[in-house]
Amino acid sequence: MKDNHCINNLLKYINLLQNNSINNNSLNNNYNTRVIELYKKNGTLLEINNTSYFRVMDINNNCCKLLLLSLNNGSYCSMNEYITISTKCICAIRCIDDIILNFRKEG
Repeated sequence: MKDNHCINNLLKYINLLQNNSINNNSLNNNYNTRVIELYKKNGTLLEINNTSYFRVMDINNNCCKLLLLSLNNGSYCSMNEYITISTKCICAIRCIDDIILNFRKEG
């Protein structure tokens, strides 16, 4: 598979939902992050620095910038670490939860 349009489109959609939630002060928005897990082409869960939980920060062409999240006592927290990966390496996305996350945007 040369291009991964379905994965790219889903990641763009998740990012759009998150950005709209952040930029909209409506009381109906009770989250700013959709926690996801990613599966590699070989079917294994993507795990980096002992976590498999991520927040989509940006997607550009076939690259996705992710914020690493940790799960501590039932709550997700930012690890303040970012990675950029090729979406060509991803075969599936699992949406875990919609949450409020305090994080800093990398400049």
